[in-house]
Amino acid sequence: MTGIDKIHKWATLLGLGEKSGIDLPGENRGLVPSPEWKKAAVNEKWYAGETISVSIGQGAVSVTPVSMAVYMATLANGGSRMQPSVLMNIYAPGTPDSDLTGYADLTRGQIVYTRDPKVIQTLDMRPELRDPIMQGVQNVVRLVSVNGHLSTAGRVFQKFPMDKLPLAGKTGTAQGSGNRSENDSSVFVAFSTDPNVPYTVGSYMERSGYGAQASAPAVKCVFYALGGFTRMDPVR
Repeated sequence: MTGIDKIHKWATLLGLGEKSGIDLPGENRGLVPSPEWKKAAVNEKWYAGETISVSIGQGAVSVTPVSMAVYMATLANGGSRMQPSVLMNIYAPGTPDSDLTGYADLTRGQIVYTRDPKVIQTLDMRPELRDPIMQGVQNVVRLVSVNGHLSTAGRVFQKFPMDKLPLAGKTGTAQGSGNRSENDSSVFVAFSTDPNVPYTVGSYMERSGYGAQASAPAVKCVFYALGGFTRMDPVR
């Protein structure tokens, strides 16, 4: 009943079907279809049944893993859609080695450029709009039952220390060719609701089953590390 026009408008504002602007080559845009798109693509009108498919991410919908992470990060921070980047600092040549083999001593390096965070768009996320969505994505990673249905990632995060690092997330299954289960790709994106651990982590694993099978456990492992609950060996 929301209608395809509103779905398309807000999905686009949240970065779905859009390039994120990440500083890597070859980024795809993805697609959130609309009546205008269908008219231009195949010269046909839009049907109500197609709206149902789009509302659950099916039909002609195509989104990238990066855009999913941007979307969830926007929800996490309260409405600021950020431009992702792999770059933080550029150091002048000659940064000395540290005592640990394979490491540079960045504390003695000279920073010649720092990339400042860039907000692409600020969205209206008043509490009455955001809170019900937050409740939903928090329930996904808790072992709760809603209308007789168990949360999709509750079992995966059953032993995760939510009292020390509360999380919220969403599972997804990207169906492959022929809609055969062996072609399903596993999708999961989660974020911390603790402002002291401000991270969003996403995983997309091709032909690995549904979201809770492969990607959710991988994301959980990353948050174990980010929360300081597991010892990380130094990279050599």
